[in-house]
Amino acid sequence: MEYSFLLLSGGIGSRMNVDKPKQYININGMPMIVYSLIAIKEIKEIKEIVVNYPKGEKKNLKRIINLSGINKKITFVKAGQTRQESVYKMLKCAQYENTIIHEAARPIVNQSTFVNLINTNFINCGYMNEIPFTVAPVDSISKTVTGTLDRNTLRNVLLPQKFNTKLLKNAHKVSKKNKKIFTEDACLFVENGNQFHFIEGDLDNIKITYEIDIMLAENILSIRENKQGKV
Repeated sequence: MEYSFLLLSGGIGSRMNVDKPKQYININGMPMIVYSLIAIKEIKEIKEIVVNYPKGEKKNLKRIINLSGINKKITFVKAGQTRQESVYKMLKCAQYENTIIHEAARPIVNQSTFVNLINTNFINCGYMNEIPFTVAPVDSISKTVTGTLDRNTLRNVLLPQKFNTKLLKNAHKVSKKNKKIFTEDACLFVENGNQFHFIEGDLDNIKITYEIDIMLAENILSIRENKQGKV
């Protein structure tokens, strides 16, 4: 199978309290976004990259991507107003039958992260983890707990994920028409009548959201480098 690789890089990192989009912040001396690009650089099944960017950042993004030495076709897409809109815009540029979605804010990935996902028998599939803590539904206005949730039936959604491109495009199209908003693609996909599977993810595959996450990521990557001699 051949894949388009959609790399979400359109956020501005408002919760990071920095003067640039968080995906350009250095982690152990390298811009965060570059880790994902290096991880997929030698994967022959990935034929193209579609990456989005915040307003006014296209030139800067191109400069940073050059650091990765990537030699695949790259299409640049201006970010939408929401994550969902951004993915839909990027999907319209995807040229291959299958699509892998990842986000630059999850830099603790390597080649095997993507190869394992590609090699799983499921066509529509992504990484997920068990939730190690208790969660509860609440009313955010009244600050009351409204019930209980069975932790055994819940999973923490990670990226990357892979999809049949046509099916995911159709799911996005229907969601947009029905004005239904989703914060990730597996649930959007399933809510529109498709089946999605999961495989167990790596606990290290954290999303960089706050400043403390950068320190955690740097420590994880340093430990990996010491053990493996490479990222």
